[in-house]
Amino acid sequence: MDDYKLFRKDRRGKRGYGVALYVRDCLKCIELNDCDDKVECLWVKMGGEGKKLHILLGVCYRPPNQGEEADEVFYKRLAQVSQWLALVVVGDFNFLDICWK
Repeated sequence: MDDYKLFRKDRRGKRGYGVALYVRDCLKCIELNDCDDKVECLWVKMGGEGKKLHILLGVCYRPPNQGEEADEVFYKRLAQVSQWLALVVVGDFNFLDICWK
């Protein structure tokens, strides 16, 4: 798309395509390297220069049949990134048994 930068993390050895994020070109962003292939997450740091606030944006996909080992890897990563002052996590987590009331 014109005027947007594409960040993507493709699936490896699995059915489907992974996760992606488009960000306007005018926003300064860098992708943070997350080498763990057990969890489908893309982390992008957005923000200004100097002491201005940075936002960490995570785009995640959790397959409905994901095992406990991959869930634990995701929980550890989420604990790490939750230290950021400004954190946004979006995606499809496929937790069918959660009561949202």
